[in-house]
Amino acid sequence: FVPEAQRRVYFTATGMVAWAGAATAVPLLFYFGGCVRYEFEFAMFIAILAGVGYLGLEASTAGWARLVVRGAWCATLVLSTAFCLLMTVSRRAETLAMHGRIDFLRGNHSEAAQHFSAALHLQPHLVPARAMLGALHIQEGDFNAAASDYARALKDEPDSAGLLSNYGYCLMRLGRESEAVAPLERAVEIEPDSSQFAALLRLARQREAEKDRAKNP
Repeated sequence: FVPEAQRRVYFTATGMVAWAGAATAVPLLFYFGGCVRYEFEFAMFIAILAGVGYLGLEASTAGWARLVVRGAWCATLVLSTAFCLLMTVSRRAETLAMHGRIDFLRGNHSEAAQHFSAALHLQPHLVPARAMLGALHIQEGDFNAAASDYARALKDEPDSAGLLSNYGYCLMRLGRESEAVAPLERAVEIEPDSSQFAALLRLARQREAEKDRAKNP
């Protein structure tokens, strides 16, 4: 039992220790939990911070000091919760993309598409998921959708030689060789030692020249 005279000091010390532990451990637990889980529960996290806030308010003084403590704990609750939510959403999107890649390599295209779509719904600018969705559309022969995927991915990573090459390849398969030359040239410029990029560029230029000769015999 804590004597009445020391109760406020006890509450203050207990509250600070609990707050430090929760602020350190809970984000890490949710971060690593995002690697293996799809669903997340925040009730315990919010309850811990609410309990810590109660201990701090119980030990606070009256007047303006109490208002400052209340404001600090409310700000901590809001910011910590927002941080953990954003971090967990990001981790979940990355996990979904990883599972989609595994499904893609195993040939489970329908499940891979679901995983990639779910990942992009959570994080629309997740380039690996967008690029893998483009690769999936190429495997299915939907070059129009694949070109759209790579075009969107290039908005976030405009200097990715791989994305530029794949985008140019899709444009070639759609018969748009004149549009394919520019991204392929950029890919070769970024990685001049890549024989694959150089071969695609030569093929695009050759087909473009053949079309020009057909139009102007």
